Amino acid sequence: MALKTAGALERSEWETNIPEWVFKKLWFKVGTRIIEKVRYNIPYGNRVIEVNVYTGRLHGLVMAEVEFDDLDSARAFIMPLPAAVDVTDNEAYQNFNLAIYDLPFKDEKLSKRA
Repeated sequence: MALKTAGALERSEWETNIPEWVFKKLWFKVGTRIIEKVRYNIPYGNRVIEVNVYTGRLHGLVMAEVEFDDLDSARAFIMPLPAAVDVTDNEAYQNFNLAIYDLPFKDEKLSKRA
């Protein structure tokens, strides 16, 4: 189970494992708002780049994410992977919004929805 605060570049996150019975008790509340993805952890220096390859209804979306201890480190980091667009500040790409609204782009252009 993960809880995240609102925000873009800076946000708090808390994760914990839950027993299977708790998962089964809560899962029905998800409905159709399911995000399916495969995560690849790529070591890079003293960081780990998490590459999420989305499947299911979000098929085709690939995002890379790196976590930092402070804002200065985040701002100084240069992503070594080729990326079409930095979506850090676009809330439409946060898991919550992807689960509710699906892909935030149409006709191969990013929308401004967020």
